[in-house]
This record gives sequence, C-alpha cells and structure tokens, in this order.
Amino acid sequence: TTTDTIIVNEPPVAQFSAPPSVCLNSPTPFSDQSFGGNGGFITNWFWDFGDGSTSTEQNPVYSYTFPGTDTATLTITNNFGCSNTTFLYITVAGPPVASFTLVQNFFEVTFTNTSDTTSNSSFLWTFGDGTTNTELNPVHVYSNAGVYAICLTIFDSLCSLQDSSCQVLDIATGIYNPNALQQFITITPNPANDLVTVSADNIVIESIQLLNVVGDEILKIEEINILGDSAYLNISTLPSAIYLLKVRTDKGVITKKLIITTD
Repeated sequence: TTTDTIIVNEPPVAQFSAPPSVCLNSPTPFSDQSFGGNGGFITNWFWDFGDGSTSTEQNPVYSYTFPGTDTATLTITNNFGCSNTTFLYITVAGPPVASFTLVQNFFEVTFTNTSDTTSNSSFLWTFGDGTTNTELNPVHVYSNAGVYAICLTIFDSLCSLQDSSCQVLDIATGIYNPNALQQFITITPNPANDLVTVSADNIVIESIQLLNVVGDEILKIEEINILGDSAYLNISTLPSAIYLLKVRTDKGVITKKLIITTD
C-alpha cells in the first residue's frame, strides 16, 4: 500500500477597485486588492480594460479614448498556478450634446430636453426674455409676443464639460432657424487668458454677463448699446475654467462657451 499526501491549496481571490464613471482621455487608476490564497502569493496580473487594451502591471493607470460602457477584467495567478477572474463595469463619459424640442400653446411653451447627457449633468435654460430655469423639462409662459432666442446649456460636473443649443422662437408663428443668432456674435480669443473681445455684426450688444458652470454671475457689463462694434472683458484675474458668456442684444440673448486659461 502506498500513501500520498495531496495538498489542496486555497484558490486566489481576484478583486480590484476603480472609479465607476470616468472621463475621456483621463488617467484612471486601477487598484489591485486580490488575495493569493492560503500559503500562496500572486505572481501574475492580467488586466483587460474592455476596449482591446491590456496590462500586466499590478496597479495600472489607463486612459479610455472612446465613450461608452466597458467591462474591465482582472485575472490573477498565484505561485501554485491557480487563477481567478473578476470584473467591473466602467462608464466612460463623452462630451454632452445639448438639444431640445418645444411645443407652443399661445404664450405657453413646453420644452422637452432631448440632450445626450450623464447623471452628472445640470441644465440652464435662458428664454430670451431675461428669465432662466434649471429644470430638466421646463414650461415657460411669455408675457409678450415677440421673437426670442432660447438656449439650453448643459454642464457636466464630472468632466467639466458643457454644450449649448439655441433656437429662435417667434411667439406668433413658431420656431425658425435654430442657432440663427450665433453668427452675429464672435468671441476672440477662445480660449483666453487676458483680454476677451466680443464682436457684434449688425446687431446691438446691450449687456454682457459671465457665469460659472453652476450659473453664478462672475462679471457683468451693462448699458453697452453698441451696433456692429466690439466690447472688451478683462478676465486676467479669473481662475482657469469653462464659463458661459451671455450677450444680451436687441434681437435676443446669445449664449456662448468661453474657456479661460489664466493659471
């Protein structure tokens, strides 16, 4: 009779941590938290980030280059040759895309937000009559007939990104020519770090308002009233960030994105 001793080793346990939501082209840390098993230790790590890229580092840092949801997988092997695999879903946030539709019933207008956004997004509506709203799908009642420039701006707090979409509404006849007013106002340079020139083309600039990404007013210039000329903003003391520039004109409010890089 022959007797052999067979040692059954406890298998390793793969586990890791990573942010569930990340930004495009942003370095993302993956932290190995695996256990090698009783009496074992991990000798190999194999990461599959779900987009065709891999790594054999223990704690890699990786940047995703396409938006979407990827399955990040870690496979470990210990010194006994035993393996184990685990995975996490990683949501890669792309830039927001602002869009909306509206239904007009006399002076009452119902807006439907059709934007491509994430759960980190907030919204700022400007209705062209001096009022704003931060709801997802607002209803607005105009006091007077006229032509109004309506803009929706999306702010993504996770990745500090934003996008705007505008439409011009004739309260009597309906929508025409989305983004029509944008061509009348030019901002240079953009990005900027010192002086910003706001140029008007055949339109009267009445006032300029600079907002941060949460809608707080940073600067305001009133009673400009220039036709086909330029106004200037000194932004050299402001921190680097994405801002919203609201230009009130005789044809409505025009909203544009301004990037400041003063640091």
